[in-house]
Amino acid sequence: MTKRFLSFLGFAGLAISAQAADKSPHDFEKEIKPLLETFCIRCHGERKQKGEVRIDILDPDMIKGMDAEKWHAALDVINTEDMPPEDVKQPSAEERQTIVDWMTYELKVAKEMKRGKQNNVMRRLTKQQYTNTLQDLLGLEAEFGKKLPPDPLSHMGFSNSGEVLSMSQLQFEYYEQIAREALDAAIGPEEKPTSRRYQLEFGDKISNKVYGKISGYKTIDLSAKNFHTHVFDDQGNKLDDKAKTPQGDLVEDVKKSIMVDFRGSDRERFGMAQDGVVLYGAVPHVEKAPTSWHGASPNLKMLIRNHFPEAGPFAFRVKASRSDYLETKTGFLPVTETQVSYENNELSTPKGAQIFSASDAQMGKNMTINNGILEGVDRGNVSQATFKINIPADGAYQIDVIRPTLAKNHKNGVLGLQTDGQEYRLKVKSKSKTEKNPGLILSPMVISEFKAGEHEIEFSSPNFLGLAKVIISPLGDDNPLEAKFSKAKKRAEASQALYKNEKPSIQAFVGARGDDGMDHKVFDSSKVVKGEIGVPDIYEFQGRLEDLPVPVKDLSSQNKLANIMIVGLYNDNLVKSKEVFGAPLKVHSVEFEAPYYPEWPMLSYKEIFPTGDKSSDTYTKAVIQDFMNRAFRKNVTPAKVDRYFNYWKEIKADYQRYEDGVKEVLVAILCSPEFLYLSEEKANQKVDDQALANRMSYFLWNSSPDEKLMELVNTAKLNNELDNELERMINDPRMKDFIAEFAKEWLRLDRLDSMSVNVDKYPDFTRFVKRDMKLETLSFLEYCLENNLPVSDFIDSDFAMLNQNLAEFYGIEGVRGNDFRPVKVSAESHRGGILTQGSILTGHSDGTQGHPIKRAVWLMEKLLNDEPPPPPPNVPELDADNPSFKGLTIKQQLELHREKSSCVSCHEKIDPWGVVFEKYDAVGRFNAKADPKTELLDGTELDGLDELKTYVMENKKRGVLESVTRHLLAYGLGRDLSYMDNEDIDQIVDEVEAKGFGFQDLVKTIVKHQIFRAN
Repeated sequence: MTKRFLSFLGFAGLAISAQAADKSPHDFEKEIKPLLETFCIRCHGERKQKGEVRIDILDPDMIKGMDAEKWHAALDVINTEDMPPEDVKQPSAEERQTIVDWMTYELKVAKEMKRGKQNNVMRRLTKQQYTNTLQDLLGLEAEFGKKLPPDPLSHMGFSNSGEVLSMSQLQFEYYEQIAREALDAAIGPEEKPTSRRYQLEFGDKISNKVYGKISGYKTIDLSAKNFHTHVFDDQGNKLDDKAKTPQGDLVEDVKKSIMVDFRGSDRERFGMAQDGVVLYGAVPHVEKAPTSWHGASPNLKMLIRNHFPEAGPFAFRVKASRSDYLETKTGFLPVTETQVSYENNELSTPKGAQIFSASDAQMGKNMTINNGILEGVDRGNVSQATFKINIPADGAYQIDVIRPTLAKNHKNGVLGLQTDGQEYRLKVKSKSKTEKNPGLILSPMVISEFKAGEHEIEFSSPNFLGLAKVIISPLGDDNPLEAKFSKAKKRAEASQALYKNEKPSIQAFVGARGDDGMDHKVFDSSKVVKGEIGVPDIYEFQGRLEDLPVPVKDLSSQNKLANIMIVGLYNDNLVKSKEVFGAPLKVHSVEFEAPYYPEWPMLSYKEIFPTGDKSSDTYTKAVIQDFMNRAFRKNVTPAKVDRYFNYWKEIKADYQRYEDGVKEVLVAILCSPEFLYLSEEKANQKVDDQALANRMSYFLWNSSPDEKLMELVNTAKLNNELDNELERMINDPRMKDFIAEFAKEWLRLDRLDSMSVNVDKYPDFTRFVKRDMKLETLSFLEYCLENNLPVSDFIDSDFAMLNQNLAEFYGIEGVRGNDFRPVKVSAESHRGGILTQGSILTGHSDGTQGHPIKRAVWLMEKLLNDEPPPPPPNVPELDADNPSFKGLTIKQQLELHREKSSCVSCHEKIDPWGVVFEKYDAVGRFNAKADPKTELLDGTELDGLDELKTYVMENKKRGVLESVTRHLLAYGLGRDLSYMDNEDIDQIVDEVEAKGFGFQDLVKTIVKHQIFRAN
């Protein structure tokens, strides 16, 4: 840009300024200032600044001054007669019009003068954009940005706003470290690393050899006779115990380090089958430690001590099938009553009962007989004994035991019972009345169904209680427990019938075992198990260990519970009650392989180093140029390529391996501002095609342009193909990244993530409900975008996006399965739109009850285009412990709060928008008893959210579209908006309104509007 042109701009600006002064309709000092002093300064001057607004110090020169945005805000409230408030002296219509005319004219002139300066700020990639871009560039699904600090949010709430995206020296050092680690992962070592590959094969009593066994707090291990452990070499061959693994370890030692655990699982929710272990649908735990740290019930875990890598790609394969309920029967029914009696050492049993003494047992490990009583030798370890029984006829039988009391010998004891794949544990504490006196007592245990024939009953557990006799009694028709068992059986049969045609799902997780729980994280997606019952298939889950909570190994530790990695799964066919079975899942085997490279060299290596002559400088230059083009998202000039190529020539001798020398150049490329920033040429009023492609891809995909988009740029066809390209990009799966990021920051979904709900009051609000609440909102927006539904559906829609778990939580029947789908909702359900979604209602509560102020401010800011002023300084929040608030609803507390003079002016505007939410509790469920009646400032009376929706649809529909447009445009441009953007916003809103308010139309209109292309 020449000095002559700059001079021209300066002259033109002066000329316009003079012209503006000549034609200004009102003189500020003589006409406007006195009016402001009369009607505004009293509340917004030196002594008082209501809403943190001070007018007396605003610069009236809106061209040269910095206060045009504040004048614009004042214009809005004066123009709509929101200010001055009704209880103070009002200007006449002529005086109000004088102020409005002056502000309107001055703002218009200032806008024309500053239009050329309203440039989009050069912006750094956000943490998520950086991760997505690096993933696309290298072809690796890794969380590259996890080390980076969180990005700050702009005033409008977006992390991709250029004005807040700074760069520190520390952050730059992180970028260099991440670049090296990412390229190491993409290129790999010179030789293919050896893998660790372990398999657990399950089946009832299929093994005779014990290898690894886990113990510890609330451990529920699987008997070693119910699984085989296999270790493989790199060719997939099973290794003998005395062989060595590819890493040089003795196979037998490795097998001893591989264990199975069901900690956190109800024993009646899993059981052994002939060719696998069957898991019923998982029941989430109440979110209370330590139980909530154990995983859903049931869950199956492979535990690996020491012999695992801490980083790299891995595969977890589950051989599974749908299962028939009959393979695990109805389950044990624990009982406290029995027809057996035992008094004064005299045993009385019903007809047909079988009695077994301690001497009838097959002694297992850590067991002895002392005075006719089975006792554990070492109470700290598992003791085991087995009884073989013969059942004469099919039917229900009760199992009771005669056992010694704890007396004062021990604090607690356990008697674990296992038979036909079912487990039950009798747990006793010395505090119990039954345990005070030494001697033998009768303990009823369970009722179970048996088929005629031979069976084994195993008693095993640590802290073994002791056992003198076992009594097996048939349940006769006259037994009162028969009715109880029949009722339980009918409930089970009803549950089984309900889920007969349902399909189970598998969700995998990885974690580290702790003393009282596990730190774990799910990975990959939940996979539905299809096919016929009993016909298995292999379901593979992939991830990267460095992105998951794998334990940091300390091989010097002597703690048996240290250095244990967990690879596990649960049946993701979630149910709400232990009495509901869900769709049963049979797991035949699980297999862990790490590091896992399905081909070598890796695809990511070949993407950087294609086939060619690595000794040729031409080859290396081509490698560098291709990487630069993709990293910098444009065709790089030969001079710039030469710069990086010459750098490689300078350093290549320092590296023995060719790839390592090239990698140093690639690190430099990934640390370049041209990679880390969205840089654009500033020569014209409009950005070029390359910059437009970048804006489109980071707007719609939150990542870099793909090959198709780059091809259109390079062939100068993007403008001609813009409509088709927008259609393609919107229908691309990467659009989910846009929805996820935009919705998180626009709707503040992060508040749901951080919300701590009172689980004593809401015990069924689990992590799975919280997860699905967020997915409900994302699925809703995706569906609206894909189908171009009107933005007004955000306020109210005749459908909700639900899956079974969330529908059951809301009390909506008839929704089956994990997938979210549109569900027609009735007026009685009080659902539809965004306002009634749990992510919003829970995220804007206090965890115990709904919070009308949080909900009102959110509604006004995000959907009504009416951001309320901030609260005055030092104003406390509502205090539920305040004695004057005792017994009052939130609505009544607010009424008292509004009696304070410093609070009334803001709250009378804000409160009504929040009180209408009162029928929705802290977790977003409808409560018909609450009082949501309120009155808006315009005098409209509303009775709840349903009436609010009607009011907004009839009176503020365009305002909703304008609000969504503002937020979407700010996100797309990567900057906050100002009054200078209002004309462009109005044009976009007019066009979309004329087309029917479509969400997809809005996205397309923004991209095609000149503001999106403006420099």
